[in-house]
Amino acid sequence: MADVKSLARDAAPLVLRLALGAVFVFHGSQKLGLQDPARSWDTTIAAVENFAAHLTNLGIEPAGALAWATALTEFLGGAFLILGFLARLGAIGLMCVMAVAIQKVHGSIGFGPQQVEGGGVQPGYEFNVVIIAAALAIVLLGPGPIALDRALSGLRKKPKAKEKGPS
Repeated sequence: MADVKSLARDAAPLVLRLALGAVFVFHGSQKLGLQDPARSWDTTIAAVENFAAHLTNLGIEPAGALAWATALTEFLGGAFLILGFLARLGAIGLMCVMAVAIQKVHGSIGFGPQQVEGGGVQPGYEFNVVIIAAALAIVLLGPGPIALDRALSGLRKKPKAKEKGPS
C-alpha cells in the first residue's frame, strides 16, 4: 500500500503538468499559426499579427511585441511543463498571461459566464483562476520526481569522494 501512495504522490505533479502543458501548447500553437495545414513562416507572422490586432482592440500596447511574448510564453511554457524542464519558470509565465487575461478580457464579465445579446455567451474568469491555481501548485511543489529537471540534476551531481581514514 505504501508503494501505491508513493507512486501516486510522484505521479500527481506529472498529471498536473501534462494537462496544463497540453492546454497551453495548444493555445500557443494557435497564436503562432502552427495549426494551419499550410504552416510556414508567413502563416506564423499572419497569426501573430492577427493576435496583435486583438490586443490593440483591448488597449494593450505595444501589441506586436506582447503578441509574440504571449504566444511564445504559452507555447514554450506549456512545453516546459510537459517536459518538466524549467517547469516553475513556465508556470510563472503562464500565471502572468492569465492575470492579464483576467484584467483585460474576463474581469469585467465576472466569475462565471454571462449571456450576451443575440444568444451568445461570454466566458468569465473562472477558468483563468483554475489555471492560475494549477500553475501556482507547480511553482510551490516543483515539477515532481518524474521530470526532465530531476533527470538532468542527477547527471550534474558528482559522486562524493570516499573519505580516507588515517594511514
